[in-house]
Amino acid sequence: MTSPERLADLRVLVVDDNETNRRILEQWLQSWRMRPTAVGDAAAAISELARAHDAGTRCTGAARRPHARYRGVTLAARSGNAGMRWRPD
Repeated sequence: MTSPERLADLRVLVVDDNETNRRILEQWLQSWRMRPTAVGDAAAAISELARAHDAGTRCTGAARRPHARYRGVTLAARSGNAGMRWRPD
């Protein structure tokens, strides 16, 4: 199990089309001292990953909705096709 200290300042991208779920996940991750960015769809997620990539920022992804248009693995592959590297911890 990962210790809370290892989670501090970890950037997490939350993708969920439900605003309430996004808000809950964002607050939950913040309570662990993580640094979440929450977006509502795959297009916004890809834009956020591109922005982070351009800024040289590492981001760990978390896809919440199993029935969304893009699942986590698909989103990771699409971001890789855009020249970004998916580097899970």
